[in-house]
Amino acid sequence: MTPTDRCFILSFDQGTTSSRAIVFDHTGTVISLAQQEFPQLYPAPGLVEHDPEAIWSSQLAVARAAISQAGISAAVITAIGITNQRETTVVWEKQTGRPVYMSRTIAAPSNNKSRMNTLNTFKWMMV
Repeated sequence: MTPTDRCFILSFDQGTTSSRAIVFDHTGTVISLAQQEFPQLYPAPGLVEHDPEAIWSSQLAVARAAISQAGISAAVITAIGITNQRETTVVWEKQTGRPVYMSRTIAAPSNNKSRMNTLNTFKWMMV
């Protein structure tokens, strides 16, 4: 066994409806995968909110589960990859590290004109 045989990558995939963690070995082979959904809140048409603490706790839970399923310890994770959907915003309080409010996701239609109309509808939330 070479030193790289005990090197793993932990990948975080934060989606709109669930958190996922994947452990890869040094060859890029998936060793384990864990996924957990979190609650969706719909305060208005075209707007989705999430509790940032629920996102964080679900991501932490799937990371722990993926590491456990892989039969490894965190000590052999040599790299971390992170991907997320980019239409969500969370504001964190600098002093406490706590979220100020729910995360906001605008579920905009795929064509540009409709997307701009949706964004203009919610522009008051982006200040």
